[in-house]
Amino acid sequence: MKKSKNAEENKEANCFNCDNCLYIGEGDYICEAMEKPVIVITEYQPYKYFNFCKKKKWEIGNL
Repeated sequence: MKKSKNAEENKEANCFNCDNCLYIGEGDYICEAMEKPVIVITEYQPYKYFNFCKKKKWEIGNL
């Protein structure tokens, strides 16, 4: 199947598929995109800081 040239643009920008989201154990992930790391996923579920960086790195196109 041929990939759409807009496939990357259609990729949903959130913590689940962000390179700055780091697994720290027991289902918890932190966001390293900002100065102060925060827990964004806990027990494999979005936490109150999910999308904490407001997708800034995605908008710039660095990821």
